[in-house]
Amino acid sequence: MGRPYIPIPDDIVKICLEAFKNGLTQKEIIEKYSVNEKKLRSALLENGITKQQLRQQGSKAIALIRSKNNELSDEKIKEILIHFNEGSSQKEIAEKLEITTGKARKALLENGITEDQLEERHREINRKNKAKSARWKVGDTNFHMTITRIFRSEVTKEN
Repeated sequence: MGRPYIPIPDDIVKICLEAFKNGLTQKEIIEKYSVNEKKLRSALLENGITKQQLRQQGSKAIALIRSKNNELSDEKIKEILIHFNEGSSQKEIAEKLEITTGKARKALLENGITEDQLEERHREINRKNKAKSARWKVGDTNFHMTITRIFRSEVTKEN
């Protein structure tokens, strides 16, 4: 024979019910009042809380946890602004600080950087990259012609 079922005392049920109505999640109530998860759920359902309300309260808690995890610290935001003012792109900032480009962009926009400034920085970086790629590379016609000309002039000097 199994262990006997011992329900949560009525006074604790009332406290838990009130706590739930005041916005605490089941998990918070379990931790605060040291009650069994299944017994708490049963007690809440027996006292007029619907399954839908239980789910909604859980969803709110998950959303709150996600929003806390998605928030950047003031220190991180300062670093983002410093890097931007030093000329870094959103992508470079994200890589340096190990965050997503979306978070970097959001932090910049929420802290006084305009869309126009972001677009201008993007164009500026593209211009720099194009200038770098415009330099001679092995295989370019101009590179080979110049090397040939230099080589010929060196050879003719020796003779």
